[in-house]
Amino acid sequence: MTLAQFTPPEVPLTPTRTPDKVLVIGGTGHVGRVFLEQGLAMYGDDVEFRVLARSPKSADGIPASVKRAPGDIRDRESLRRACEGFTADSIVFDSSTFIDLSYTDPSGAIVGTNLDGPLNVLAVARELGCSLQKAHSQAGLAAPRTGSITEDTVSDPAQEEDVYAKVPYLLAKKQVSRELLAAQAEGARVMVSYLVTPWGPYSREDALTLNIIRMSLRFRRYVYPTGVGISYVDARDAAKAHWVAYMNDVHDHVVLSEPLTQREFVAHLGESAGVSLGMHGLSRRPMLAVGDVMDWLHQHALK
Repeated sequence: MTLAQFTPPEVPLTPTRTPDKVLVIGGTGHVGRVFLEQGLAMYGDDVEFRVLARSPKSADGIPASVKRAPGDIRDRESLRRACEGFTADSIVFDSSTFIDLSYTDPSGAIVGTNLDGPLNVLAVARELGCSLQKAHSQAGLAAPRTGSITEDTVSDPAQEEDVYAKVPYLLAKKQVSRELLAAQAEGARVMVSYLVTPWGPYSREDALTLNIIRMSLRFRRYVYPTGVGISYVDARDAAKAHWVAYMNDVHDHVVLSEPLTQREFVAHLGESAGVSLGMHGLSRRPMLAVGDVMDWLHQHALK
C-alpha cells in the first residue's frame, strides 16, 4: 500500500486509498466541515458523502452533492439508517460535541450528546467493521494537578482538579476516551485525535472562548496568565491527519497540538481580526479573579 504523506494545510492531499462511502457526524462544525471539504476535493463524485442532520436547516451550506442523512447520534437506529449500504471500506467521521461546563445536567442533553451519542457511533461502526475516525477533545484527556499530560496519562479523579472530576461534560468526554481505547485494544478500526485549542474551539458559538475573544477584541486588550503557554490545532491539520490515518490504515490515539507563546497567539488573533491588541499578564490569583468575572458574565451578561 502506498503511504499518504502529511502536507501543509494549504496543500491538497493526494489520495492513496479510496472509501466507498463516508458519513460525517458534526459536519456543520469546524473540523467536520473541513474534513468533508477535503474529502470532496480529493474524490469528488467518486465517493458518496453523507452528513448526519437533525433537521434540514442544520445542514444549510452543505454542498448539494452531499446526501443529508436524517438522524441524531443519541438514536442508534437513526445512525444505522444513515449508514445503510456501508461496508468495511466505508468511513464514519465523528467530531460531534456539545460544550457545556454546567455542574448539573437536568435535561440529560450534555451526557446524551457527549457520551451516549459517541458510544452509539462507536457501536454502529463496530457492527459495520468500518473505519471510525473520531476527532475527540482535550476534555477527554486526564488532567492531573501536576506533571505532564499526554495521550497516555492515566485519568485518576483523586489527582485531578475538582472541576474535572465533577462536571458532566468533562466526565462524559473521559468516559468516551476509555471506551474508544478499549475498542482499539479489542481490534476495532478506531483512530482518535484529541484536539487541543486555547480554552476550547473558539469557532463554536456555544464556547466560552468566543466570549473571551470578543471581549479581548472589544477592549483591544488580551489578558493572560504569566508563565503559561498555549497549545492549539488548526482545523485543517486535524482533518487532514484523519485522512492520512485512514489512507495509511493507522488506528491510534494522539494529541494534535502546536505550542504557541502568548505573544504568538495574540499576533495570530490580531492579524486574523485586523486589529492591534495590547497584552497584560497576570499572576495566578488575579487571573483566577478574571476567570470568576468571565464566569459571571457568561451566565448573566453574555447570553
